[in-house]
Amino acid sequence: MPEPSVLSGHSVDGRIPLSAWLTALNERIRAHCGRDARNLQVGHAYFLEKEQPVVSFASSLASFWKDVIPLLEEYFMRITAP
Repeated sequence: MPEPSVLSGHSVDGRIPLSAWLTALNERIRAHCGRDARNLQVGHAYFLEKEQPVVSFASSLASFWKDVIPLLEEYFMRITAP
C-alpha cells in the first residue's frame, strides 16, 4: 500500500510536493476504478531511488514514464477489459 508520508517534506525541484502529488494521484485512481481501486494504487516506492525520494525533475520524470505510466496502463486495461 502507498505510504505518502515516506515522501513528506520532499518535492521535485522544490515545486511539486511528492506526498501530496502521490495522494492526489491515488485519489483519482480510487475515484475511477470502482471496487478494485484499493489494490490498484501507485506505491511510494516508485518515487524512491536508493531509498531516498527522487527530487530532481529528470529523475522523477524518468520514473514516471518508465514505471508509473506502464503500471497505470495495466490497471486501466484490467478495469476496461470486457
